[in-house]
Amino acid sequence: GSLRLESRVHLPHHTCRPHSHSCRLSCCSLPAPLPTLFPAQCTPPSNLSPASPLSPARLTSIKMESSSSWAAQKKNVVRIFELFRASLSEEARDALAPHPFEELSEEEACNPKMFEEFSHFLVYEYKIESGRFMSQTLAVGPATNYIRILLNLVSDRFKSCGTAETRLSLTALDSYANTEAAVWFKRVKRKMVRTIFQRSMSSGEEMDKSETPLYLEHIKAVCRAYGREGSAEAALRKLAIKCLWQGAGRASEAAWLSWDSLQWDPFFGSVFAEFPQSKMSKYKEIPLVAGADRHSCFFVDFGDFLVLDNKSVHCPDD
Repeated sequence: GSLRLESRVHLPHHTCRPHSHSCRLSCCSLPAPLPTLFPAQCTPPSNLSPASPLSPARLTSIKMESSSSWAAQKKNVVRIFELFRASLSEEARDALAPHPFEELSEEEACNPKMFEEFSHFLVYEYKIESGRFMSQTLAVGPATNYIRILLNLVSDRFKSCGTAETRLSLTALDSYANTEAAVWFKRVKRKMVRTIFQRSMSSGEEMDKSETPLYLEHIKAVCRAYGREGSAEAALRKLAIKCLWQGAGRASEAAWLSWDSLQWDPFFGSVFAEFPQSKMSKYKEIPLVAGADRHSCFFVDFGDFLVLDNKSVHCPDD
């Protein structure tokens, strides 16, 4: 069976293009929400509104995902801070960080000298503990990000209840501020960047520590392997990978692809889908298009999925 898709485009004031002869929906009569395209990976909230791509329920779920990632980063920085405390001599620990982070007083947590010593620890002493770059020193991005997160944690604890002096010192987080604290924090980060760069340059270290990019030939090889396997799960995975590739986004974006978000555009002859972007709390429209061969074509993968999948619930009239 064919999938019933709404034939409209987003125009000012939600003006819709006349429907094609194959479309059975009107702009003022929208269907009830359909299940997620990839049910095994993600089930969206049941109260999503098809007329509102980013309804409050979906926004809440996306922000929860983003919040969990942020919470993990903060937890990791607190862990690194405890490693920093353990590396200090007893005298230095008493002067800079006499207690675990959660127990530091307002005055102790806002001590500039503590942040300067923590930046030194991140640049010279801390080693990555797992993964591809295990036992290597931090690159510029993670090192400056960690010290900023630590200052954010201090801000979370004392910005609303701290003294006027503390609130002024926390203006260091404002990139556009010209306060003494902001100038100091920019200087600390610049020194970190310069030191790490010079060290990497002199030792011949790899400066770009991003992952190896994937190209269409890799996607086609993966889809070819799934196609040879031939199961319903393989068809689902093949379609998910193709949507992710054509969407050119984060893996979580494809997981949120729903039946409601698919729209057939008769002008371009393609399916358009709404991909939520969790970090920005916005969505982007992505065309899912035909490919030059069966391993790069969305419609081939979509057809395989519709034929082999027995978990999705389709409209009985389709």
